[in-house]
Amino acid sequence: MNLQSIVSVAAVGVMTNIGLFGVSNGQTCTSLTTEADCTADTTCAWDPVSSMCGCASTMPQDIIFIMDSSGSVGSANYEIEKTFVNNLIDTGVSTDSNIAVLSFSNTVTTDYSFTEPQNDGRVGVTAAVTGSLFIGSTTATLDVMNAALTEYQTNGVNKGIIFLITDGQPVPSFTQTVCPDTTIIKDDLDAEDLTVVIIAVGTFNEATISCLVDDPTTQIIEVADFDDDDFASIRALTDGFLCPDLGTDAPTEEPTPKPISLT
Repeated sequence: MNLQSIVSVAAVGVMTNIGLFGVSNGQTCTSLTTEADCTADTTCAWDPVSSMCGCASTMPQDIIFIMDSSGSVGSANYEIEKTFVNNLIDTGVSTDSNIAVLSFSNTVTTDYSFTEPQNDGRVGVTAAVTGSLFIGSTTATLDVMNAALTEYQTNGVNKGIIFLITDGQPVPSFTQTVCPDTTIIKDDLDAEDLTVVIIAVGTFNEATISCLVDDPTTQIIEVADFDDDDFASIRALTDGFLCPDLGTDAPTEEPTPKPISLT
């Protein structure tokens, strides 16, 4: 799916379901601008303080946001990237879900772990995102995916999802190659039933990261640039993963536990 078709889908709000991760009516909560429309959707809730509609899904998830802090991003764009992530956290994620945040360039930083407060109104995690420092070096994609996997294996309790925001292919290739040479990371992700969603910013060879996802047409979401409007245009797509509707496919509202390892 190219950028134009993805943005068009987001704009008109006609996205269909993405399994249990799709909002049943294809509508992002943040697109609902009145209290009446917001409360009519069982996955959404109205915030009278901000006068905004946000996620109220009762399906808790363990969500790991990964922010690209490599040199090609640039410090100004990194601030825009952080604002986008905080907007997703504030309005796109259920309060029942747990959040961790990693940032990466040539090194990986755990800005916020699942072990840190999750019931503080998102004050701690959004402050951590705001305070994340720009690094400006290479793009250690393999290292950060392994770090995300370890965070989930160590501290995750619910169904997991990784949101990777990146503007380029892994660098240096001789240590950070993810696709197609290295399949072990994907096998490990699948063993934990982890869903990966990639926000691909700009133009680069997506084949270098596409093996991380099961369906590139829905799990690689393209945006033209680090721009507030560009990021806002894909909210119908991102929120479909972040704010799942139980719909008619799930028999109960019990949390989906992470798989139990037998090894």
